[in-house]
Amino acid sequence: MKMINSRELNINTAQVLKQARKDDLIITVKGKPAALIQAFTEDDLEDYVLAKLVRNRLKRRAADFESAGGVSVDEMIGAAERERGRQV
Repeated sequence: MKMINSRELNINTAQVLKQARKDDLIITVKGKPAALIQAFTEDDLEDYVLAKLVRNRLKRRAADFESAGGVSVDEMIGAAERERGRQV
């Protein structure tokens, strides 16, 4: 993993993207991490988009459930962990 500043990315975009095919790159702004560039295939893109859609839908449904008086996911996880602790 290599760090590259935003100025280098701006000046040498093509070279930086070529390098990103081989190794993950952390882009910094004023010395602080700001972004990550990774190699990405078409299959990776499809998986990423589907995972993002599912995650967003689950968050919305969880929020809808809580607003209707249901139990939050965090509460359910906590209850399951407490129950598991009693069974050990």
